[in-house]
Amino acid sequence: MRKGLILILVLSLVLSGCGLVKTSQSPTASTTPATPSPTPSIVPTSSPKASWTGLNITWTKIEQGNFPPNRNDYFLSYDSKRDRLLFFGGETIEAGIPLKDLWAFDFSTNLWELLSKGRELPPPPLYPPRHREIVYDPLKDRLLLFQCGPSEQAQPATGNQPPPPLSEGDSYIQPGYEVQVYAFNFEENCWGWLDPPLKPPDRLEWFQVVWDGKNDRVFLFGGEQIIQGPGSSEVQEVQAKDLWVFDCQKDLWRELTSNMTLPGRFPIDLGPSSYDPQTDRLLILKPREENKDLLDVSALQLPGTSWSDLKSSDPPIVRGTRYVAYDPLFHVLILPGGAESETGGDFKPKISIYYPEINCWTHWAYLPGNDQRHLIVPGKPGEAFILTDNFEDPSHHNLWRLTLGP
Repeated sequence: MRKGLILILVLSLVLSGCGLVKTSQSPTASTTPATPSPTPSIVPTSSPKASWTGLNITWTKIEQGNFPPNRNDYFLSYDSKRDRLLFFGGETIEAGIPLKDLWAFDFSTNLWELLSKGRELPPPPLYPPRHREIVYDPLKDRLLLFQCGPSEQAQPATGNQPPPPLSEGDSYIQPGYEVQVYAFNFEENCWGWLDPPLKPPDRLEWFQVVWDGKNDRVFLFGGEQIIQGPGSSEVQEVQAKDLWVFDCQKDLWRELTSNMTLPGRFPIDLGPSSYDPQTDRLLILKPREENKDLLDVSALQLPGTSWSDLKSSDPPIVRGTRYVAYDPLFHVLILPGGAESETGGDFKPKISIYYPEINCWTHWAYLPGNDQRHLIVPGKPGEAFILTDNFEDPSHHNLWRLTLGP
């Protein structure tokens, strides 16, 4: 009997350490911002499901001045060496003109600083300007920009022409474009073009990049086939089959597979994706086959070529966001809210957290406010930043620090 009681006690302690035993811990938490800011607004939030995970969320609203000129489809990254946010590009709201400026947000002054003044990129790619991603590389202390640019075989006279109308089920591959890589040097405040001898094929017009901080590399998987409706030139879905990795130490590309089986078809921007360093897996969120309103998790166990649907329990509702933040401290994915598509629709404000170890989601209280677009980037371990705006008023922005804690 005594041995049985000891065994039960040991099992309880083990499960509690894994975060699987409901505790009586208070669901609220408070944090102090890592960097000073004038009178930050701290909003503790939690949900009934939070207790069994052992995690809570605290929101800190960060006041900001002189926000970069208004735009859509901009990009955000985190400079871990200087503890600041990096803000790049996008396109003008009125005319859709691509922008190439790079800004940094200083948490000590709550101001944005233009880093690339007089040191702009070369002319933007001919088609299309949205195919860009940025990644901060802490090993070499630089910002990497991946973008679709014209290859040597591109014809400038036709580079801006849209693809011709196709019949149902037909595909179109935009020729003459390649993935170009630029690096911004923070010591000299200027861009440099990285031109490795081997490059991903020019058919990868649509792509997604995923940062692997454990091995200092960037994964890239891209669209080989664009699916269009009958008699329309509008891009609707993409199938991606190629997987490449960019070695940040050697500045070289390496092809992992050219026959990867991606689980189903995706919207143009593919799904929010991340790398799980504990299991060496790529994770991607995609609409569930039998219910397109729900997001499923699919995993690619490297160095394999086939994705596996994990059929996670209690999945979140689909929302129009391209990014998810991985937190190495608690080993979770943080999915922000947002509208049901990149162009609007019903607002899905709940923040959801995915636990890869147990393949389960928890859904938290809403992000304060009613902004419809949420752009998330990981910060220090245990935190992330969310920059928000509205479709009706893109000039209105809010910046929040999300802090995870027990």
